Amino acid sequence: MTSRKLVPILVLLATVTVFLVATEVMRGAERQPRLSHEARVRTHGVYYLRRNPDSPSTNTKDNQRHYYPRDPFKEPSVHPKSPKASSRIPRAKESESVQLEAFLGSSGVTFLVDGREVYRVVNKTVPWGAERARLHAGVHYVILNERSGQVMQAATFLTWQPEATRQLQDVVMSTRNGRVIVILAAPEFTQYLSQDILKEFKNMGSQFSDRFVVHDSWCMIARKGTGVIHESLTTTTPQTYTRDSSPVRLHFVLPLTQGEQCSWTDQDRMRFCESYGGYADFCRCDGSPWTPDPSMGPDYPIAKAIPVAIVTSRRLYLVLRQVAQLWASPGGRHTPIIIIVDGQNQEARDLGRLLNLTVIEHDNHATVGTPARINSIVKFALSTVFERHPKADHAIILEDDLQLAPDFIPFFHQASRALQSDPRLLFVNAFNYNSYAHTCHDPHKLYRAHGIPGYGWMTSRKGAGLMLDSWVGEGQNTVLWDWWIRRQLIGPMDMLLPEVPRTRHMGAGGVHISGYDQLLFSSQPMAKDTHVILSVDRYGYVGYAIVFRALTPTYQERLQDELETASVVVIKTHPCENMPLPTFKTNKHYVIYINQPDQNNIHRSYFVVATCLGINDRDMHESYRMMVTFPFYGNQVFVVACPNSPYCLPRHPSDIYQATEKDVDIAKANPYNMPFLKVSYGIRTPAKDPWDAFTLTNRFVVNYTIGSDGR
Repeated sequence: MTSRKLVPILVLLATVTVFLVATEVMRGAERQPRLSHEARVRTHGVYYLRRNPDSPSTNTKDNQRHYYPRDPFKEPSVHPKSPKASSRIPRAKESESVQLEAFLGSSGVTFLVDGREVYRVVNKTVPWGAERARLHAGVHYVILNERSGQVMQAATFLTWQPEATRQLQDVVMSTRNGRVIVILAAPEFTQYLSQDILKEFKNMGSQFSDRFVVHDSWCMIARKGTGVIHESLTTTTPQTYTRDSSPVRLHFVLPLTQGEQCSWTDQDRMRFCESYGGYADFCRCDGSPWTPDPSMGPDYPIAKAIPVAIVTSRRLYLVLRQVAQLWASPGGRHTPIIIIVDGQNQEARDLGRLLNLTVIEHDNHATVGTPARINSIVKFALSTVFERHPKADHAIILEDDLQLAPDFIPFFHQASRALQSDPRLLFVNAFNYNSYAHTCHDPHKLYRAHGIPGYGWMTSRKGAGLMLDSWVGEGQNTVLWDWWIRRQLIGPMDMLLPEVPRTRHMGAGGVHISGYDQLLFSSQPMAKDTHVILSVDRYGYVGYAIVFRALTPTYQERLQDELETASVVVIKTHPCENMPLPTFKTNKHYVIYINQPDQNNIHRSYFVVATCLGINDRDMHESYRMMVTFPFYGNQVFVVACPNSPYCLPRHPSDIYQATEKDVDIAKANPYNMPFLKVSYGIRTPAKDPWDAFTLTNRFVVNYTIGSDGR
């Protein structure tokens, strides 16, 4: 017999042997409390056996009552549970090991420790265009304490959308060495995995991170800084290439280890850091751990404190970062901070005690993940911050996934004078949807608009009362609070927003913001200086009197003057193919008239112009009387919607641009400002020989980059 004929026979024998051994391992795990450290990997009927090194552990919440499900994918989806704090420093269990069980596949993920369910995201789908999106798809990341077996952190990352990988990598990098990491990846988790995170998986010891293809399911157990303990993968073959791969079932006994002990004298921090994960330098053992200090920020003259309410649900490590940024801002030491938590959360209470901050939990009865849930917690935060600070005239609302500019607090203190003076102003935003590198230059400048509150905003006590009186009803389960406020109150009233944002949204794609939107948000600039003067003096100008000029009627008069002197830009060819504006500073103003009776994109003209000029093309909600203005490469541009804007004053009807359906298609294919996005994923191909199939190297990698830098 030739060696060429012998290879398939040997592979077949190895496959059968491994299948029998792996099956016996699984059966033995059900009979024995302590299992030999072996793991199985299944690829559509082929099982690979892998011997694993020593490994850590996991525990569960005492107050949960769950049973072992017969079919883990037929139960309704539940929100991931937050770990419960222990009253003392976790110690190794007497059993010296824990049993880990997991089910993962196209329907979601279930994870159990010692027979108790500690994490579950199953059958969580939402309408997404003409289809339904799987919000249970992606990478599920669980951190276990290596000594006690306690679940320290559990999070879902929708890596089938852009930007989720960035958040995943941040969490992986912030996990302390020695912790046990459990990764449960459900299809389609491979779509936007970056090369950096794949390298990180490889450095952990993964054997499969360079062999993923679409439709795979994957799980890995590793000890950070030591290596992989167990790894499993189900994949497809060209003959079974469907969206749904076979599920992975994990049953593994994990030995507990002593791990690294920090030589801290602060027992409260010791307990916190042994109970919760993801806190990076705040819980590092090497040297002194990082601690935010309110007394270290620059001083700033504050006439009256403006309290800040940070709204969160589970991402308390982001809250810690945000508190540190507030305290580092000038005036931060004099700024009251309260943490508003959606639901009961022991981790939030413990963090609040360490930071000496007030934590208030909202007993939210609305369904998790629905607009009603968000509406309820924001309403609670807005009413609570003024109730807790009865002498405050203004208050700031923050979401936990915002990065703050160095002058965040001075910005709001100066802008508060406009709120106080102008009865037509309802709130001030720190964010601007139309701010990009080529459209924001002056950090001193403010605009009026008819937008929505969000991404860091401030209102007065009177404004809060108007909002709460008009709040979206509890029965409105498809309407978000911010758009409801805009519909009910904006129009007769305005908002203020900066040309250069004071916050940057650093979340990830989800139900309300897609990963593509987040890609744009992450690329937006933010003010860099600590002291930016927004001087307000109703009787004269001191420095930059921009806020004064944002007041009514001064703002309207200034707009009228600028529009009268602006050069009219008549679009005769497609604006994405022939840029209608100069891309260098000319010290001139330009006005573009478009046929846009309302803000609905069915009229097409705003979408085409916004896409070709590189501003927010989703809608024109940050318009002022149906006019959007921004500095395009330093030249102020006015995009005026005709015929209903009072600023629609063209010389001739032919000055008004009317987009066609073909113009929309061209704009979609040629956006002016789209951050570069690298896309890379594998496709399983027919194997050249059995060895390729056995080693999972039979794949073709698709690589391409989308985006435009405007040049």
